[in-house]
Amino acid sequence: MKGRKMFPKDRIIWLHERIRCGGYPNAALEAERFGISERQAHRDIQMLRQDLGAPLSFDRARNGFFYTASDYSLPDYVKSSDVESGVSLIASSEEAGGVSAQMTIPYTAEIEVPSKLAAVELGRYIIRKTGKNIYLCEFRNPDLFIGMLLASGERISVRSPEWLRKRVVEACSALAEANKD
Repeated sequence: MKGRKMFPKDRIIWLHERIRCGGYPNAALEAERFGISERQAHRDIQMLRQDLGAPLSFDRARNGFFYTASDYSLPDYVKSSDVESGVSLIASSEEAGGVSAQMTIPYTAEIEVPSKLAAVELGRYIIRKTGKNIYLCEFRNPDLFIGMLLASGERISVRSPEWLRKRVVEACSALAEANKD
């Protein structure tokens, strides 16, 4: 990403995803990845910890950060594609004495993914590996998640929850029916 101007929000999301997936990122790694100073990377980490309430801790053995609570999720306004509204929301919430934007509780699903490449493609959703080719995923929009499963072109199996499995079957049946000759 060197040479490309990145908003702090993009770096925060990158940090969150690396931490959530057990990557143990640190300021030096972020600085190298985005072509910024280590000082700026430390400010990003501080923003994640203080302004966004992330339960961060540093593991000296792994030389990187991890979450002390596995259920931490970034507020929706950070993930918004509209940077200006996200920044103004952060500013207004800070004036009110803290971050107060409402967060939505994400859905979770356990899926079986036969190929490592498909698992990499679904990396933004994967929280952790729970068994051989089995992953726990977190998502906020079921339709987008199902779309990603279909777009992978792999034989991905939804193990749980049952409501999501039924929704996948219904979506595939509707597509198949609409595309019959």
